[in-house]
Amino acid sequence: MSAVDADDLQRSLRRAAHLFDPVTAGLLEAAVVAHAVRLPGAELAEMVFDSGTAPASVRGGAGVRLLTFGAATLSVDVEVTARGSAVLLVGQLTPGRSAEITVRGRRPAAAVADGLGRFGFSHLARGPFSLLVRTPGAGSLTTDWIAL
Repeated sequence: MSAVDADDLQRSLRRAAHLFDPVTAGLLEAAVVAHAVRLPGAELAEMVFDSGTAPASVRGGAGVRLLTFGAATLSVDVEVTARGSAVLLVGQLTPGRSAEITVRGRRPAAAVADGLGRFGFSHLARGPFSLLVRTPGAGSLTTDWIAL
């Protein structure tokens, strides 16, 4: 039995992966967007609830998705409603406070949360998105990336 060259084996495995499990255009686009808008100094709010994976008895009708992102200092609750080829996104910061909210994704958009932490976006493009929350004097927080 002959020894296997590690470089040849790696090239063969890459060819096989490319042929049998190629990276989709959507996944590649999501990776590029995520890398392009990363924020090294921002606190990460991880998803702690997604109604898309919860039992069917969760509040909300067809086309409505509820998400909660949590961090040490702030949580972000979001309701996303499908509207044809776009989505309506409304949210609430807890504890409530004024903040600048930016939706990062294919078509970035910005809004201001009121003193109670309420914000909304009426016509967002479908696809991967993340929220960037900037609060006066408290720094930045960014959510996990989610595909809609």
